[in-house]
Order: sequence, then structure tokens, then C-alpha cells
Amino acid sequence: RRPPRSALFPYTTLFRSQAPPKDASYVAELRRDGCRSRTGCAVVTAPVNVPGQPGNLMQSFSAVAYRGKTVRLRASLKLEQFFPTAAGPLRFPDAEDRAQLWLRVVRTNSRVGFSDSMDNRPVRSSEWSPAEITAEIDEDAKTIYFGVMSFAGARTWIDGLAFEVVK
Repeated sequence: RRPPRSALFPYTTLFRSQAPPKDASYVAELRRDGCRSRTGCAVVTAPVNVPGQPGNLMQSFSAVAYRGKTVRLRASLKLEQFFPTAAGPLRFPDAEDRAQLWLRVVRTNSRVGFSDSMDNRPVRSSEWSPAEITAEIDEDAKTIYFGVMSFAGARTWIDGLAFEVVK
């Protein structure tokens, strides 16, 4: 299924949670309260019991319609660092807490084309912050993958996610 030329994705159909390792405490959920928009948002939490493993919401689709075009992935992100955990105690901030959009293009020869995971510009704020990736899609692109990662056990809130052709 191909997304429209410009789309604000509904979270109920957009994302699938990456399959976690056995016993990982991944949490991904839809929310109506606390969102930036009135249409709802998504929240993903990294598993605290699997060190170094980010929480990841992702989507993929055919790149054929986007070959040779410039696209933009954008969203509003924020971190929630203080919250009660399932075990009861309050979760406190960690120096590694961060949220990152990511976009990756796989070409027909199975080689990676464009790839950006915002490693050099993660979101670390508890306020809604814009995040954006702009990419030129290779002429031989096969699949576009994108998503949002949450690191170190913080909750990442995602709202207003859009994928669009800019030229």
C-alpha cells in the first residue's frame, strides 16, 4: 500500500511496533489526552530491561512512486522522563534519554541509499519540538522505511507525523 503524495498519517494504521526481544518491556500506545493536536498521538517507550535497545515504531512502503523526488518526514516529538513504572517507583531522567525520527531507503540491489536517524540532532526536550528529515530518493529505490525511536526508557510522544513530496 502506498501513502498519498502528502499525508498526515493516522496512528492506528501507520505504525507497527518492532518485535521486541523476549520479555522486553516495550510499550506503544495511542493517546487522545496530552497530544499537541486534537486528532490523537502515539507514545512509545524504550524497554528498560533490555539495555541499549530503543523502542521503535516503524512503517515501510514501496519507493517506486518517489524515485527521483525529494521527500520530507516531519513530526512533533517530546520526551516524558518522569512517570510511575509498572513496578511502582517513579522513573527518573537518564542522560541517554532521547527521541529520534529515522528514514532509510533500500535500493533494488539491496544496498542502502539515503539513511538518517537524527543521531546528530536528537530531541531531548519535554516540550513539543519539531523534527524533520529531508531526503532525495534514489532512482533505483525499492523500499522506504521510517519511524520514531525512543531511547533509555523515556516515553517519546509523537504527533503530527507527515511524509510528503517537496519536489
